[in-house]
Amino acid sequence: MHRLFRTIREQWVGAVALALVLTGGVAVGAVEFVKLGATNVTNRTTSISNTGDGPALELLSRSGQPPLSVNSAAQVPNLNASQLEGKRAGDFAPRSGSPSYQAARRPQVLAAANLGGFELEDGVFFRRVVRAPADGTIYVTLIAECIVNDKNTAGLGLSVSTGGGKGGTWGMNLTTDKPVRIGCSETMQGTAFAGKTVVVSAWYKTVKGRPRVYSAFVQVTFDPTKLIH
Repeated sequence: MHRLFRTIREQWVGAVALALVLTGGVAVGAVEFVKLGATNVTNRTTSISNTGDGPALELLSRSGQPPLSVNSAAQVPNLNASQLEGKRAGDFAPRSGSPSYQAARRPQVLAAANLGGFELEDGVFFRRVVRAPADGTIYVTLIAECIVNDKNTAGLGLSVSTGGGKGGTWGMNLTTDKPVRIGCSETMQGTAFAGKTVVVSAWYKTVKGRPRVYSAFVQVTFDPTKLIH
């Protein structure tokens, strides 16, 4: 009996708390509580509106558990996701006939990432696996904003699985009292063969002192012109 009363009390408290969230903490008339840990049935759409900052709904689950499940394969209008099956939009090639489609015989962008506003930390900050649409060359461009001098130097580099790696140190010859803001960049290339995958990475490393690197942009392009070895 004690356990029954405790269960009823916990569900009632949870229902009141959720009702206050849904109503913005204001007591209203004719409120139907949502039952926690139980099935809720209604014949009307349930809407949640947030007139302040942040998302209208946040769903949290244990590690490895999906925060949401649905029973329909119907498309959800205006749903925006950062990944699909763990892959980003730049990992997919546009289909033939789409506005951004490029034939294999023409130069095209295979992947891109804009990390504007973020300060880089030591390590790899960009990694993509791209597939060459034809025989040709993969070109990789890295542009970033560095705050450095000769006492605060930063290393930036690129690697392409078919072309090795390349990197440089920024700030070595800047003999200023304080670190200054400059543009820093790296480029490299590698041979690509039709249908074969190429792994492209970009990395950052603190070489000396306390450099700061922001707003990195990486672009991977393909050109159907073979490298001459």
